[in-house]
Amino acid sequence: MALHAGPGVIGAAGARGPIGRSWPLRVTLCYVLVGGLWIVASDSLANWLFGDLTTLAMAQTIKGLTYIALSGALVYWLAREALKSVASAFERRELMALRELHERVLDAVGEAVIALDPGDGRIVSVNRATEQLFDYAPHELLGDTVDKLFGGAAEQAAFDRARHGAIADGDSVTLRAVLRRRDGAAVTADVIITRATRADPTRAALDIVVVRDISREVAALERVSDDERRFRHLFEHNPVPMWIYRREDLAFLAINDAAIADYGYSRDEFLGMTIADIRPREDVPLVRAEVSRLNDGLRKPEIWRHRTRDGTLKHVRISSHGTEMDGQPARVVAAWDVTEQVRSEAALRESEQRFRHLTQTTLDAAWDWDCTTDALWWSEGLHTVFGYDTTDVASMLALWRDCVHPDDSPGVVASFTTLLASERNDWEQRCRLRRKDGSDVLVVARGFVTRDGEGRALRVVGGINDVTQETRLAERLHQAERMEAVGRLTGGVAHDFNNLLTVILANARLLARRAGEPARVVAASEMIAAAAKRGADLTGKLLAFARRQPLDPQNVDVSALLGEMQFLLRGSLGENFPIVLACEDGLWPALVDPGQLEASVLNLCFNARDAMHDGGAIRITAANRVVAASASVGVGEGDLAPGDYVEIVVSDAGEGIPPRELEHVFEPFFSTKTSTKGTGLGLASVYGFARQSGGDVAIASTVGQGTTVRLWLPRAGAATAARERELPPSLLADGRERRTVLVVEDDALVRECAVEQLGYLGYRVLEAGDGPQALGVLSAHDDIDLLFTDIIMPGGMNGRELAAEALRVRPELRVLYASGYSESIMTGSTEGAMLLSKPYELDALAARVREALDKPAAREDPSREPRSKP
Repeated sequence: MALHAGPGVIGAAGARGPIGRSWPLRVTLCYVLVGGLWIVASDSLANWLFGDLTTLAMAQTIKGLTYIALSGALVYWLAREALKSVASAFERRELMALRELHERVLDAVGEAVIALDPGDGRIVSVNRATEQLFDYAPHELLGDTVDKLFGGAAEQAAFDRARHGAIADGDSVTLRAVLRRRDGAAVTADVIITRATRADPTRAALDIVVVRDISREVAALERVSDDERRFRHLFEHNPVPMWIYRREDLAFLAINDAAIADYGYSRDEFLGMTIADIRPREDVPLVRAEVSRLNDGLRKPEIWRHRTRDGTLKHVRISSHGTEMDGQPARVVAAWDVTEQVRSEAALRESEQRFRHLTQTTLDAAWDWDCTTDALWWSEGLHTVFGYDTTDVASMLALWRDCVHPDDSPGVVASFTTLLASERNDWEQRCRLRRKDGSDVLVVARGFVTRDGEGRALRVVGGINDVTQETRLAERLHQAERMEAVGRLTGGVAHDFNNLLTVILANARLLARRAGEPARVVAASEMIAAAAKRGADLTGKLLAFARRQPLDPQNVDVSALLGEMQFLLRGSLGENFPIVLACEDGLWPALVDPGQLEASVLNLCFNARDAMHDGGAIRITAANRVVAASASVGVGEGDLAPGDYVEIVVSDAGEGIPPRELEHVFEPFFSTKTSTKGTGLGLASVYGFARQSGGDVAIASTVGQGTTVRLWLPRAGAATAARERELPPSLLADGRERRTVLVVEDDALVRECAVEQLGYLGYRVLEAGDGPQALGVLSAHDDIDLLFTDIIMPGGMNGRELAAEALRVRPELRVLYASGYSESIMTGSTEGAMLLSKPYELDALAARVREALDKPAAREDPSREPRSKP
């Protein structure tokens, strides 16, 4: 838009020149008119004035010269005026171009520019910025005063004083005023007033008013001021402790009320301290190092330790930002007390660690299910124990539906669904879970439900325990307890039965020796002896099962023993049952009773023979086995302890044993044979012998394919001395010495029988019914050479205790124990003492008594286990 100006600003003369554009035509017409009149008038006048021709000619000449002079003067004036007009046109064109340039410059200026008549102060011109700023059209401003642009009389008066002051001082004047737009909106502006003089002194000067809109700057400054006040208010009254410190020396520059309250220092005390003064001494070097690395930006929150005035140590989360204060680099700091949070997080970490440890030690797999979002968390046991990854189990219901055994799955799903819909919080289910590899394990699943106020299930936390091994152990323990109870019963029965057999056998032998030679008496006594022997064999098997038989552990060459038995077995089993024997090279010796080992192998081979009706090979193998860790290999109540063992395996290709019967084969009196072929004590005695020897036994069988029995026996140590398997035959000839034997036995029949036998052998015999009575006999007789005592006796003193007390008084006394079964597990180890097993025959009694009397006269330790020989 062009610069808008009012009338008279440039002037009409400046626009048309001094004469005007029609002056050449008027001059020419006047010249023609005057020239014509001159010609006509001059000739008539000349003729009238001058009569002669000469004078007339002269007058005509003068007239012509005068005309030429006047025409020349006119032409000169016209040419000069024409040149002036041309120059004036060029001047006007330059002025117009300059004016246009001036208008463009003014329109380009961002501030409003208003030209005023210095006399009356009316507006003579405005630029485009004026229109835009005040929203007035040019014609609405031109010829009017600027009063309409001011907000009030005070601003108008100030403007007038400033304008007149600018005129008086000859300089520009600036004032800040509030102007009004056309719509009444206020405009805060800096108003600059100056007087512009013109180059043409004939033309009046102009007052130039420049209006600079500073509304935004003023608003911004006001906002900054408000922000500063607000910041100061927030800083001072913020509930979070805050301060500003100088980076150069860490000195506090400002502190708020919350910091004063939390740390216990006054404001003056704080302003005399540095941030190092509120840190533990050991943290100060790290603080200084951290400050030196800080930039001017925001520092991520970090947890530090602070110390209050009273010495309390607390954890704070520090957040800071670079700033300036008094022209110096500084940082503003906010400190949140997170001591409780740190403690809670530490407690939470400890709790989570404890939870992880608990889940690893007490639960095979722990789970946490959010019922609302179906989010599911599993412990590592899901993979390590069951083989599943977390991606394999989409939800808890999917686990119970897809991973539980098909026969158990419906019940588990129904139970779990009922739990969620009910008001119960505890859940437990026993089922078979299928591992990822396809194998089934027995598990116990437990869960605990967290509910909202309306009873809806929100969360279920629980675990899954693999109880397969525990269940098997419990079953084995139950079986062992059952077998132990039966063993105690059979042991007790066998003990009493052995006492009776002792009487029968002894009297039968005495009858045979004292009856002369009548055939009928001898035959009857032999029948009695044979019956007693069969009873003794039966009780021996019962005792073997009960693990109460007297054992004589020796360093046995298993390979040699089996080799010797091979010939016996071939004769006993027949040609249809060949023995295939295979022993590992370098087979270790076993620490076992050789007689009981032979009996056990015989039992197993006879069972193998009975299982193969049409004949077949019986395989016997022996190998070294090392058990590195406690292992469950047998059917007893315990695991096979780590160590070295000799494994003897007897297998057949017979009809096999059904699974429902296999778990009972080691029980006494249980047999898969007919009543005429077995007593049910063969495998029971093998089981008792293996467990009592420190080993174990296991059986595996498949119907139609055969049975395999594995016998583990402990390896003999290098220090174990080999024992002779046969006693030297020293009977009546060396036993007829008048030595005195004290017989102690609670059973009157057994005692009477022993006294009778020893008397027959030529010994002087004293007797007692219990321990206290025996001590009385010992104190009354100094010539007693041998104490022959039962181990198990009533009256509060057993045979071992009696022997200990007797040896304390009579160190030179020899001791021989008698027992129907080994009670070492109840009375302690008695290794090294001599033992005679019931029922015994006269020859065995004579040999054992002879051996006891022939021992060196040294005090015998009754705490050692009796040696047993039949």
